[in-house]
Amino acid sequence: MADMSTARGTFVTTVITGGRTVFGNKRVVTADLTVGDGTDTFPIAGVSLLPADFGLKQIEFISFGQGKVVYTYDYTNHLLLAYTAAGSTGATVTLTAFGGSTGSFQDSIRVTAYGYGLA
Repeated sequence: MADMSTARGTFVTTVITGGRTVFGNKRVVTADLTVGDGTDTFPIAGVSLLPADFGLKQIEFISFGQGKVVYTYDYTNHLLLAYTAAGSTGATVTLTAFGGSTGSFQDSIRVTAYGYGLA
């Protein structure tokens, strides 16, 4: 297991790789991701999460397990984004960007990243 901590700005993200496998020309990495260190405020603009953080050259698809907020990935800018529920109407849930003045934040989630080549 590799442990990778990266501080980008003032926000710390830690990736602990739990397993790697290969499907054809795709690499699959399962990792535990710790977001923040309990003293950080999550940036509304997102946190840099690079393919190299998972030992990949490119991320084609990434899946996030359940955490304190809803996570998505900006594939173009390589950013981890977070959202919270702002309300719902029937089966539709409205999400709003999470971050900014939310105080200290830390979360741990399981992540599976699919991509190309090991960095």
